Amino acid sequence: LTHAEAHGEATAAAVRERAGMRRAAPLGGHDETRAMGDFEFLDHTADVQLHAWGDSLEHAMEELARAMFHYMSDIRAVTPDPACQRTLTIQGHDRHTMVFRFLDELLFLFSTEGVICSSVTVERISQVPSSEGSGSVLELCMAVEGELFDLEKHPTGTEIKAITFSNMQVLEKEEEEAAAADGGGGPTAVAAAGSSLPDGSGAGGGGAGGAAGGGPHHRRLRRQTVDLFVIVDI
Repeated sequence: LTHAEAHGEATAAAVRERAGMRRAAPLGGHDETRAMGDFEFLDHTADVQLHAWGDSLEHAMEELARAMFHYMSDIRAVTPDPACQRTLTIQGHDRHTMVFRFLDELLFLFSTEGVICSSVTVERISQVPSSEGSGSVLELCMAVEGELFDLEKHPTGTEIKAITFSNMQVLEKEEEEAAAADGGGGPTAVAAAGSSLPDGSGAGGGGAGGAAGGGPHHRRLRRQTVDLFVIVDI
């Protein structure tokens, strides 16, 4: 069986097994995701789009993983079990493929071993030589924490059947804040410029627009944010 076929069979078997089990009551505030992390769910036709963000690609991907598991259950109900700790490594030839395989590997872990994760830490993203010969690929190493899924403990959300490439976006934005030079009063203006990073090629050009708060008594604070958008089959 291919990885995709094994994943599909494992998901179907897990759904059948859970069908007859008693179910935990849902926790209040499940959809108030911004109170739990940097992620949200966006409606998309018959599917759902996961949106996560952070001050780096690593942080955004960690939040994306939390979004996926929270959509299927409620990460607040997960108590990390040392027996379920895993270190996983995936590779992708570009950022889109890496994000896809990152989520797919975590979904495979849930489907085959029944591990629902409360946190995923991206320990490293680096370029390594390709096993297929010439060139290099992006390699991601992650540490996951969670416990075995238990319907009597973990509320049931919506089962995610598959990760998709459909309209996937990896966006990097550079924000510029004008703050008082003496540190008082906080930022006085914000401007942002964004660029898509489909293949790990680095941010595109273009300066921030709408600059304000210049002059001798102000200084520029620059920070980057990364937004990830992934549509999943439900």
